[in-house]
Amino acid sequence: MSFTVWDLVEVRPCGADDRGLYARRDIRRGEVIGSFDGRATLLGIGPDGRLETGGYAFKDLIQLRRVGDSVLVLAPVDGFEGVDFTNHSCQPNAAVQQGVVLVARRKIKAGEQITMDYRRMDVVPEGIDCWCQTEQNCRI
Repeated sequence: MSFTVWDLVEVRPCGADDRGLYARRDIRRGEVIGSFDGRATLLGIGPDGRLETGGYAFKDLIQLRRVGDSVLVLAPVDGFEGVDFTNHSCQPNAAVQQGVVLVARRKIKAGEQITMDYRRMDVVPEGIDCWCQTEQNCRI
């Protein structure tokens, strides 16, 4: 279970089948929004150079560090809540520091969806086309 500063954020539907993290009030640049948690697990990198996800969804893993032919990840334990619903954007308003701490990169206005750039976190890219459409030819 991840830690979330609930005074700052709430989880709301976004799109037909997804949820996102939204600011309840203005969030100052540098303010901590929460931190990711999970079961520390080593997952292999296959011969194709892609992460072997061990049955987890790629987007649900927090990649921490490459260790030889493996990647140390945080894998979900008890479902998702709070910061776990932070979606990708090529022009994010939040960033991950120290591998797990989500902080505001700039002032985030009340009601704004909180996003981060998955490409800045992933040790091994997933290799899929970006869905946020803010940059051409972006691949996560």
